[in-house]
Amino acid sequence: VPVGVYAAGAHLESLELHSNPNVLSVNFDYNRPLLGTIHLNYLQAPERHEYEVVGDKGWAVLDLAAARLTVGMREGGRTWLESFGVARDDLYTAEHQSFLDAVNGASAPESPPQEALMSVLMTAAAIASWKSRQHVTLETP
Repeated sequence: VPVGVYAAGAHLESLELHSNPNVLSVNFDYNRPLLGTIHLNYLQAPERHEYEVVGDKGWAVLDLAAARLTVGMREGGRTWLESFGVARDDLYTAEHQSFLDAVNGASAPESPPQEALMSVLMTAAAIASWKSRQHVTLETP
């Protein structure tokens, strides 16, 4: 669980469609050697949808727009690439169906309520940090 968050962002109003902010970087800090970073960018075109995980033994980048996963291992410098054929709309349909199945009791929720609450608290802290331009300590229940 992160102990704090700092968010910095920018808002450009000149775009036809825009959010506020439309560029945001969020850093979550922990009581151990761990850092979580989220970068949201609604300016870049074409859009990118990437998730990157870096550890002491390797790394992985999931590129949803290109439908590929690249994995690298620190030992030996080995990397490999896996491609998959999933339409973006199919991902959203599966996500919505999973939620509806959990609500209707047809399956267990994919995330326990405690994780959902933590996600909301992390988001609220990131918004507070962006608005105040200050590091925010994350209050956990």
